[in-house]
Amino acid sequence: MAAPPGTNLDPSSSSLPSAAAVATHAQRPPVDESSSVPKKRKSTEQLNYEQYVARDALQAAAFKDHTDRHISFLRQKRQEIEYYEGLRLLRQTNPGAVFGQGYSGFGNGVTNFKPGIIGPRDRQRLGRVSRELRITREDMRRQSEAGEHLAPVRLELEFDKEKLRDTFTWNIHERTVPLDVFAENLCEDYTFPLHHAPQIARAISEQLNEFHPHVFDPNLAKTVDPSLPYTAYKDDDMRVIIKLDITVGQHNLVDQFEWDINDPQNSPEEFALKLCQELSLPNEFVSAIAHSIREQTQLFTKSLLLVGHPFDGRPVEEDEIRREMCPSVTELIRPMHLLRDFTPVLYELSDAELGKADKDSERENRWKRRQGRTVGRRGGIVLPDLREPMRTFRTPIISSVLPGAIERPKLQPQPVPLDDERSEAHISYSSRRTRHNTTASQPQHYAPPAPAPPPARASPTPGVDEGRLIVRLKGPKLKKWMIANASKLGALA
Repeated sequence: MAAPPGTNLDPSSSSLPSAAAVATHAQRPPVDESSSVPKKRKSTEQLNYEQYVARDALQAAAFKDHTDRHISFLRQKRQEIEYYEGLRLLRQTNPGAVFGQGYSGFGNGVTNFKPGIIGPRDRQRLGRVSRELRITREDMRRQSEAGEHLAPVRLELEFDKEKLRDTFTWNIHERTVPLDVFAENLCEDYTFPLHHAPQIARAISEQLNEFHPHVFDPNLAKTVDPSLPYTAYKDDDMRVIIKLDITVGQHNLVDQFEWDINDPQNSPEEFALKLCQELSLPNEFVSAIAHSIREQTQLFTKSLLLVGHPFDGRPVEEDEIRREMCPSVTELIRPMHLLRDFTPVLYELSDAELGKADKDSERENRWKRRQGRTVGRRGGIVLPDLREPMRTFRTPIISSVLPGAIERPKLQPQPVPLDDERSEAHISYSSRRTRHNTTASQPQHYAPPAPAPPPARASPTPGVDEGRLIVRLKGPKLKKWMIANASKLGALA
């Protein structure tokens, strides 16, 4: 739409104010005539006072914060003091609750004991659970003043399909070695549980109570009836025949000799040591021979006590005992036909012979113990069997260092037969370990393993060209693969 004629459209020629002038006028505040009076400036003292008040307020706030932190720190330290006081008492009563059980390896023990000075008496034996034998000097002095009468002790016990067979001598006047401590160490030496120690101590105590020492006083010969001739008692020396049948490890010693039970100078230990030196036997035989001599002489002493023998040099009146004693010596040289019987013989037994001898010895000893009662069924006195002594069969020690011990048999791996129908051609580790433990618990003679069949063979097939060779392989996984790929193998052929 056009403007009417005579109208001026130029904005510069308009009488209206410009936009910049309108904006400047709108931003300018109205001028108050009363506020145009100049303000009074603060003095220096007033500014310093205000600054002092502000800084004093900051100092008070910082001091209050420091006091709060100091009180909190003191409260925390007081709690720590109370904690360590209780910890000190707990450490004295139960150190394990503070330090733990410790590192039990490479000679380190537990720490659950009261702190103190550890001397040689309080040391702990590595790998030992039984109590250690400790003898004071005063006890040693008293024991040295006491007499010595060695009693033979034979142990034949059975614990949970395990047998303990041992022989040794024990001083009936022993006061420094308790039987329970000895039984514990014996169980630990043979790797038996310690709860069998009371049974062993009880068996030893019963045999010590039944022991009767052989006492012969030469002065009692003067009290014999003077009407008897001199030869009636002076030449009666009570010589008996000692028979040895001792098995230690895989060696068996058989021998017999004469022994005078009235001679106090005869020492079974010295005789056994000399005999083992001459035969080059290990020290295991020394104690076994000495025990066998004392055990057989104890049977004669017990028999003489049962019949009321006075032990004054008189001859034995009981016929059953006198038959087992040797007559008076008339010749210095033994007859030739008896030399073979009085010659020591050492046998080396195999595993089969060792097992058979073990069963025979156990059966004979069981029968002799039943016949060892002193009172019969009808009230009469029953004398011990003096003709055949009990055999000695000790529990063998498994060691490759000690003389007289046996070595643990080495197991050879058995071949595993292959089955064409099975897909597993191996045996698990657990089954191999079970079979190994079962075989190791029965030490027997192991035969060499049978040779395994050859895994592969090559043979010409009848009806086929002679220049052609077919190889047949047997295997659980290979057979399945060949059946699955029969077509490919036929194409290749």
